[in-house]
Amino acid sequence: MAHNKLTLACFDESGKFKDSEVIALAGCVAFPGTLEALANAWEKRIKGDGIPFTSMKEAVHLQGPYLKWKEAPDKRDALIRDLAHMIVDAPMLRVATPIVTAEFKALPQTEREKLGSDPQYGAFEACITVVDPKSWTEKRPFLRWWAALKIEESQCPKLARVTHPV
Repeated sequence: MAHNKLTLACFDESGKFKDSEVIALAGCVAFPGTLEALANAWEKRIKGDGIPFTSMKEAVHLQGPYLKWKEAPDKRDALIRDLAHMIVDAPMLRVATPIVTAEFKALPQTEREKLGSDPQYGAFEACITVVDPKSWTEKRPFLRWWAALKIEESQCPKLARVTHPV
């Protein structure tokens, strides 16, 4: 008998369809305890440096809470590295789907409409498809291709292995 377990998925997008060459959606899927432990460690780490919240955009540009490190970007770099290690070390599935906006626009109208004519929604569908392999053939087979082929093995071998079913 199969047992269902509660899992949580968190995603975030990067880029906007109207003004980006590439948009991406990435996230993680994990059991609630895993995400809670990650959130607690994350909060402890950023607050240890007096950072109330973090945003990659603000970190990159040394703005917002990172403004105080304008003359010491090495502190920002150390914090970002630590946060990245927390994500890598957490026992969870990480998924990402980048979409080249020109390629999305080139899809047949019927396929774009299936995705609400929205590449971010298409990216979300692709991520969910990767998370739920039984949907690879049951829902929209082209999404299997979309999620799998947009991730180059040379850039991210672990993720490529997850998305390539063979």
